[in-house]
This record gives sequence, C-alpha cells and structure tokens, in this order.
Amino acid sequence: MFNFGDGSAGGSGKTIKITFVIPTEASLDASGRAKWRNPLYFPFKKSEGIPRLPTTIEVARDDRQFTIMITEKIKQELELIRPHLQMDGGDVEFVEFDEATGVLKLRLQGHCVGCPMSQMTLQEGIGRTIKEKVPEVKEVVSI
Repeated sequence: MFNFGDGSAGGSGKTIKITFVIPTEASLDASGRAKWRNPLYFPFKKSEGIPRLPTTIEVARDDRQFTIMITEKIKQELELIRPHLQMDGGDVEFVEFDEATGVLKLRLQGHCVGCPMSQMTLQEGIGRTIKEKVPEVKEVVSI
C-alpha cells in the first residue's frame, strides 16, 4: 500500500508511507503451491529509513498433506517403472512410505518373487529411480 504526500493538491508532502505485507503462515496445497495466511503488516515512513524485515520466514507444513503428496509422487514413478517389470512377468506394489525415516516399503510380485536378481532390480533399478525423482526417499526395502 502506498500513500504519497500529505493529501494536499500536487502531492508535495515530505514523507512516503509504505506498508510491507509479510505472510506468517503457509501450507502447501495438492499441487505444491504455498497458501499464505495471517500476514504481518510493517508500516514505516521513508524518513525513518528502511525497516529491518525478517530474512527468513518459517513455513508451517501440514505433515499429513505433505506425506500424501510424497506418496502420490512415489506412486506416479512406480507406474512408469511397472511396465518394465511386467514385460518379464513381474510387478511391484506400493506398501508404505515412512516420512520420518525416509523408508519406502514395496512388495515385489509375479516372477520377481524368488528371482535371484530381484534385490538387484529393487536397489539398482527401482530404488535408484525413485530416489532420484523423490529425494525424500532414503531407502527402499522389499517386504
């Protein structure tokens, strides 16, 4: 908000009033965009100099919603991987993601069950791809 001058004709006032608006809370919506709430207003006059504003703002995060977003991202990546496994008669199923530990639990299915190469497929194929695309995943395990 800007207020120039002292209100007289010609706007020849000596001060400029400016209000900075800084949001204090934010949450992430399903698309990953921030929704801002509870703004702080910092009015000041130019003659007072530039106010010191916070250089960082903590963003409140809805952990349940954030976990759901990560889970959906993981499932999308698995859908891209599954056709490669299905060509050889195997498959993979999402079981659980623990955000606190970063552990993703998957269930191998079909020919992947009992295959001597299944752990290699899990770690070097599925695991590496998921970790590249979803950095919140730290470890991939089969149950």
